[in-house]
Amino acid sequence: MVLVVVAGASLTVALAALPWADPFAAGSAELGKLATVGLLQIAFADAVFLCGAKSMAPTRAALLTLLEVPLAPLLVWLAKGEAPSATTAVGGAIVLSAVTANILVEGRQPLRGSLEAEAI
Repeated sequence: MVLVVVAGASLTVALAALPWADPFAAGSAELGKLATVGLLQIAFADAVFLCGAKSMAPTRAALLTLLEVPLAPLLVWLAKGEAPSATTAVGGAIVLSAVTANILVEGRQPLRGSLEAEAI
């Protein structure tokens, strides 16, 4: 059900942006790259994340989604050599600190109703 909602939201945003888009400006090579990004990087990653999020606390899942913010510039820096600005590095450090602190403070706590919680 959640995947249907995410797909519906993506379709709604695409249709809302259509008046400002020029969908025929991209060539066939670019359309292939866009389709690959859409199917693999976005759709597959969202599906895997949503399946995994069922087994963790909502606060942890929310914090993990924030990891994209500091990791994207870090990966660009490593892959392309484009160094992030100082404010980007500071913001990334804050997000990474929050995620690390959450993991250290809360530890690994099983969800209520999971097999691990029932065994305790």
